[in-house]
Amino acid sequence: MERVLTSNRAALVEHVVTAVQRALGQRRIRLVALAGESGYGKTTLLECCRARLATAARTALVECPAPIGQQSVPLVQPLYPFLKGIELLLANPQEKAKRRLIMNIGLSVLGMIPLVGSIFDVTKEVLRDMREYRREAGQQPATQTEQIAYALEELAAESPLVLLFDDAQWLDAASVELLEQLLQTNRSVPLAIVFAYEPSVTQAQNPALEGFLAAASSGKIVQVEVPLLSRSELCQLAQQHLEHYRPDTVFDEWLLQQTGGVPAVAIAYLQYFRQHSPFKADGSLDLSVLRTDYRPASLYAMLEETLGGLDEETKLVLALCAAEGMTFTVFVVAQLLQRDPIGTVRLLRSLQQRSGVIRSLGMRRLYGVETTAYTFTHAGYYRYFVEYLEHEERIEVHSRIAAILQERMRSAADDALAEQLAPIVAAHLVEAGNTAAAEQVLEQLYRTALETGHTLVAAFAQRSIGENEHTDSLRSAESRKDFFEELGAVVALWYAGNLEDARRAAEQLVLDGRSPLERLLGELVRIRIALDLGETQHARTQLAALAAEEGAAFGQVPELASLVAAMRTVADCVDGRIAHAWEHAVESALHARQASVHVQCVALANIALILGRVGHPQQRIALQAAERLSAALSFSAIAAELRLQQ
Repeated sequence: MERVLTSNRAALVEHVVTAVQRALGQRRIRLVALAGESGYGKTTLLECCRARLATAARTALVECPAPIGQQSVPLVQPLYPFLKGIELLLANPQEKAKRRLIMNIGLSVLGMIPLVGSIFDVTKEVLRDMREYRREAGQQPATQTEQIAYALEELAAESPLVLLFDDAQWLDAASVELLEQLLQTNRSVPLAIVFAYEPSVTQAQNPALEGFLAAASSGKIVQVEVPLLSRSELCQLAQQHLEHYRPDTVFDEWLLQQTGGVPAVAIAYLQYFRQHSPFKADGSLDLSVLRTDYRPASLYAMLEETLGGLDEETKLVLALCAAEGMTFTVFVVAQLLQRDPIGTVRLLRSLQQRSGVIRSLGMRRLYGVETTAYTFTHAGYYRYFVEYLEHEERIEVHSRIAAILQERMRSAADDALAEQLAPIVAAHLVEAGNTAAAEQVLEQLYRTALETGHTLVAAFAQRSIGENEHTDSLRSAESRKDFFEELGAVVALWYAGNLEDARRAAEQLVLDGRSPLERLLGELVRIRIALDLGETQHARTQLAALAAEEGAAFGQVPELASLVAAMRTVADCVDGRIAHAWEHAVESALHARQASVHVQCVALANIALILGRVGHPQQRIALQAAERLSAALSFSAIAAELRLQQ
């Protein structure tokens, strides 16, 4: 639709904008829900609302990803719309609240769910100021959704903030939970969330959002129904589009009956009549024009009418684009077409100009690369081309997309990016009919997320796998929690000096370990206890066996390799072999470059302690940096040891 609104639509935008501005002025959190079916013009209304609110607040408009291929539920990371909104806000290099926001999100949230783009560039700044932030912030939120809610509130406290979500019928359950938490908060901050959704899709496929909307108090959320066009609005549109138009009862009634008041269908008719005007130069109606064969009696019939003029080669290219998703990239499409990026951009630009089916979104950072992104101008076009490919073609295309993204994961060697891409890879593998490979990807995501403390992502991965023959090989979130509770009990005995009890508990922990990581952690604790008991030779024998197993079984896992090298560092220090300790500390650090920040902290702490022991000129810098990181991660024992060395 063109961005010229009818009077009723302008009044609807004014209603939304007024509600948001009033809430911002009163420093209150406000949610606004726009309900309307496909073709009702919700995207246009959101864009107009954003333009009106841009002078009063920082705004970000996010399109919630639709399901890939013929799946009914989108596979995206939990809280994606909110994190994407934060990313868009921080993309502006002049954004003054950038540093403050990142500091207030906290390192735990940065590690919880990968944020893309420039956010990771300020991680060092986070570490530098985290101790000060913790002193100011006091008690931190308990759950990840609470942490994101807290971060949004902190950002809004700096300056009014408005997030707008399109296609919110695809909101994930965690995002719906976050909306509920925002409604329940007692903080006085100027924050508004405006989201548009399709009621029919929500009712059929998103019970979480449906339940939230049904239970939400009208005092907390403004629910607006986007109506069909009235006769008077159709007259206004006709005046905007048609030369020589004058209000005519016959034409106006005919147009209302043909379009049903659906804005997208009405615009399609009026664009047709712009080329074949039903009005003569004197303003009288030419009834013969109304007998045209152009009859998009429904939205999807109108879409098919538009697509009917495209040749088969063009349709095939657009089908390849749709296989990637509602939003697609030159990065992927160029590889599917086996063309260079410049040639692909020119092809897509030509398709945009000739068909109007797609439009450019400009440069975006997706899949960890900067690439030009495109989107289908209407969900109907997207669904048409998703179903265009035959079965064999669809399997081949989705297999290739999965391979492209898996190669991107391997070449980037970035855990955060891997977490971001894993659900997308799994979705394409499912579309390719390779459910076994999809389950393997999700299982790896599940394990990695648990090992790095990303419980929300882990729960998402487990739900995505569903009930199948592989489920028995997974640990539930509760069993994982039990393991770490048992590990914590062992460590508590160790700290209390009950070394024999701690050793027996550690031995049982190794026997109960259900994964390489669990068994490794149990073994490392048992080795450390043996060192404290003075059983150095026994500890070294165990460590050598573990190192050999590490080289054979899980040497390709950076976290495991780094932790084994770290324990060898400890053993060397106990024996006074500082030169060997330094070698193993460096080895641990090299592995930790591709590991989680928690493992990086252990490696950094060991290096700092060795530098302190030998009196290196840079020892103070290293010790302070390691202490700050340890404190930020709540490694209180490590932080205390580092503090003593300064």
